[in-house]
Amino acid sequence: MVIYRNGLTTERFEIVALANNVFNMDAGQLIPKVYAGQFPAEDITKVAVTESNQIVAQVAVLPQVLHIKDKSLPVNYVGTVSVHPDYRGQNHMKHLMQNWLNEMAEHDVMSVLSGQRQRYEYFGYTVAGMEYTFNINHSNIRHALKNVDELDFSFKKLESDSKYLKNIAQAVQERDIYIERKEADLFAILHTFDLIAYNIFLDGNWAGYFLANDELTAVNELYLDDEEKFLSFLKYFMNQASEKGEVEIVTAAYEIGRMHALAQVAENYSIRQNVNINILQFRAVIHAYLSYKHAMVGLSEGRFSAYFDGQPLTIEMKDKRLSVKSTADDDAPRLGKLEAQALILTPFANLNKYHIPRDWFPLPIFWHTADKF
Repeated sequence: MVIYRNGLTTERFEIVALANNVFNMDAGQLIPKVYAGQFPAEDITKVAVTESNQIVAQVAVLPQVLHIKDKSLPVNYVGTVSVHPDYRGQNHMKHLMQNWLNEMAEHDVMSVLSGQRQRYEYFGYTVAGMEYTFNINHSNIRHALKNVDELDFSFKKLESDSKYLKNIAQAVQERDIYIERKEADLFAILHTFDLIAYNIFLDGNWAGYFLANDELTAVNELYLDDEEKFLSFLKYFMNQASEKGEVEIVTAAYEIGRMHALAQVAENYSIRQNVNINILQFRAVIHAYLSYKHAMVGLSEGRFSAYFDGQPLTIEMKDKRLSVKSTADDDAPRLGKLEAQALILTPFANLNKYHIPRDWFPLPIFWHTADKF
């Protein structure tokens, strides 16, 4: 007999050991923001336990706060979904996921994870978000940036006791869209999945930060307090720091200025999904992201009324004003969860079928690697 319950503080070692065994990893090193310290097992982990008190499966959920301009949304990130090899095929993951989903519905507007698409579609998750990866080499820099000023940039690895952690915390909060990062946990957050954090200096003064892999061939997150100097920093970085001659830089779909700059330089680029999303409260998510999109680039006028997984919504853009109401027309189409999410989260939806303006969707969802779990 197996029972399903929350993990216990006394079971931290067993929880980490199961994750390490299943994924052949060091959870404390790979996800230090969760597993390097005394994590709250009872709050973030649900486990399947045998009569002999052996943990044979677990699912963890990390609560997060998503900020979109002036709106704050309670969300979560699912991770460390692990089942002992001897107990697979017994629906333990199904039970744990369903228990979590029941709890999420009470307080979160959206759940996020990274995982195999079809496996998590059974639980209501849809591939979502778009991340752009720009590939840049020395020839691109030599030709495209030959007239860009060379400034006195430098960078240095961030230390755990660095005074510049406050600068980085402030920089994160200055973004239009960001996941809340507590300053006390910031150093660990910035080193999620083997990322390395670096401070950027200009003329000896702090000017930003970036997160990259150990080889400095992939930059996942980059902030400059003066974005107009981005190309100058890129020129410096490629000429002085990138020994292998090529680097890839990841950007979110909403980082329009950064993408335009990179598009003029990069050898090529690729677009891929960013996360898997399960929307629990459609109105909150749609209203927050569409409001941001309208403020940034403007939205075409139109109206769409439907039931989103049973939730009635009417979206209208009229006279340059957006409204998202929790009502639907009597003859409004009824969309199942996966259909509704595919419509608003992916670039392949048939918006013409419902006469939806093409610039409304997909919503510009993006999670930085440092915020993943």
